[in-house]
Amino acid sequence: RYRDHSNHLLNNGILSLLARKGEGDLFDSGMIRSHQTFYYGYFEARVFLPAGKGIWPAFWLEADYDLDGRTWHPPEIDIFEYVINGDEDKANMLHSKGFGKQSRDLYQFIDESYATKTQTMFAHEDLNKGWHVAGFVWAPDRISFFWDGRRIYTRSYEWLRKDGRLGPPAHV
Repeated sequence: RYRDHSNHLLNNGILSLLARKGEGDLFDSGMIRSHQTFYYGYFEARVFLPAGKGIWPAFWLEADYDLDGRTWHPPEIDIFEYVINGDEDKANMLHSKGFGKQSRDLYQFIDESYATKTQTMFAHEDLNKGWHVAGFVWAPDRISFFWDGRRIYTRSYEWLRKDGRLGPPAHV
């Protein structure tokens, strides 16, 4: 369970989001959410990814409340998700995908490290060995993902609800 009111530690300018054992088999994990919402822009995070099976750090753009007072999914953009399950997902893999009402993915650029079928970046080494910078450009008609300053992909994308209308603004 993600909690945006606890499980944070700020030390020497570094914000750590912590996971702690909760009730039963559940874990509570730290989460932060921007107060401001956005349509489009450049988003960046400097991250040190943890090691260990069962982790799932992520950097998302998530739809906020719309004019009708409801939240909508999709749209959502997973700038990245670092899932380590020890089976299919490994420490050198990073998922990046935009969810919305899309008929097909039209890529204008694909780095050799990115597999479009699984929407996964495969690095030459484990990604939890040092600091990295994830960058993301969100424009009205396309998105681009960057890792350590290298463009990984650019593809067509529209921030649309399931009914085809523009989705609500996003929080980070």
